[in-house]
Amino acid sequence: MSEIITQHFRHLWEQEFKNTQSVLAVIPDDQMAYVPFPGAMSLRRLTLHIIGLEQQFILGVKNGEIVAGSSRRDIAELQTAAAMAAHYQAQHEAFRPIVDGFDDEFLSRTVVFKTPTGEVLRQLPGTDFLFTVLLHHLIHHRGQLLTYLRLLGVKIPGLYGPTRENTPGAAD
Repeated sequence: MSEIITQHFRHLWEQEFKNTQSVLAVIPDDQMAYVPFPGAMSLRRLTLHIIGLEQQFILGVKNGEIVAGSSRRDIAELQTAAAMAAHYQAQHEAFRPIVDGFDDEFLSRTVVFKTPTGEVLRQLPGTDFLFTVLLHHLIHHRGQLLTYLRLLGVKIPGLYGPTRENTPGAAD
């Protein structure tokens, strides 16, 4: 049986992990409380949400059930970007054997997404949750994080190519 879908997910998951780690590396610790507008997540809260997505969706797909909001946890000891990056690295390495155990047949089974009270919000194949809800959701929130950082004047890394900050002669 071909494992093209699973192999493709593994490749993208590793690529997006590296991209996220490069963003975590430039977060200024003295700006963790930064909120760009009332009601927005703080820089720290958004970063915790981003690194929590991996746990929520990989374990959820493995177990066949994802609970909405379970990525929004606070980990009190993660107060610095370096601590968050180290936690994310360890978490990613711990989840690698789980992801390596996935195959196309396993990922085609239905996974339930529900509220903390048990109300079923949707049911989709595991592949949909890994590609759309994990990877796209991660990329979306990482883009928000990059916007926060740019508003703070941080030189942001190029993820898919150069940024204006690291391109000589780029227009503002």
